[in-house]
Amino acid sequence: MTTFYNGAKIMIGAAGIVVALIIGLVFSLGGEGTVLLMVLLYVLGLSVGPRVVFEFVNPALKIYLAAGPVGLAFVKLSIKVFTADGKVSANEANKLKKYIGREFGHEIGGATELFIKKHPEIEESIYQLCKPLSDMKMAHRISIMYQLFAMAASDGKYSDNEEQVLQKIGKYLHIGRKRFYFIKSKVIIEDEADGASYKSAQNNEQGYSSGRGFNFFQQFFSAANDPFFILGLEHSATNEEVKKAYRDLVKKYHPDVTMNRSEQYRKTGEIKVQEINEAYMLIKKLRGIK
Repeated sequence: MTTFYNGAKIMIGAAGIVVALIIGLVFSLGGEGTVLLMVLLYVLGLSVGPRVVFEFVNPALKIYLAAGPVGLAFVKLSIKVFTADGKVSANEANKLKKYIGREFGHEIGGATELFIKKHPEIEESIYQLCKPLSDMKMAHRISIMYQLFAMAASDGKYSDNEEQVLQKIGKYLHIGRKRFYFIKSKVIIEDEADGASYKSAQNNEQGYSSGRGFNFFQQFFSAANDPFFILGLEHSATNEEVKKAYRDLVKKYHPDVTMNRSEQYRKTGEIKVQEINEAYMLIKKLRGIK
């Protein structure tokens, strides 16, 4: 859960203290009794309070509490992409549910599915939805574009209408035209089996027609598409900044540092180090860093 959810926990705990104080005054529990009741209700408020409240809030608020305004905006943008060429398909809804569930927990994935059912169309404009995302670092905005492209292809095809929606999103996220088509060329790859000649989307300003078949990334929303994102850097980072970020991250997840942690944490660290090494090697190759 994000800081939004943690903030809700603190507020509920604080409310427990206020309730305990009122009960203490009404029933004349005395100083010691009131303090004990305050502690009890505060602990209960932190532990089970949010879950109880969570059961009664609407899906949008659940997503907001778990993923913040950026997460909710991403869900809405995904629906915008889905509805570009019709209704949200069951497969598209399932893909988004699984992704959000994997990132924020099964309950939030379920809330996302319910949100799609209640909001088959999004009233806010693409500009309004992109507003909370536009101030993010470029690496994060690029990652979101990768994710939205992958989502657009989640039903096995990519239409001109989806292209138009994604172009608007790219515009309001200040991705840039060249970078937009570069991302597209990495995600939307023409299916060689249909016999049509391949043309890089970087050089095709009209995009691909919806009548052709496409392959797409099976691992949706993987940040591995952008090595700079993995190292937590902007694309404008200097070579020295790249080297420093690499050293700091490897040190953070080094086996010597994680050896006293849980087995799951160590395994996660090993995977992370592998991703960091691969990202660094790719940047070195692209930039010719020795």
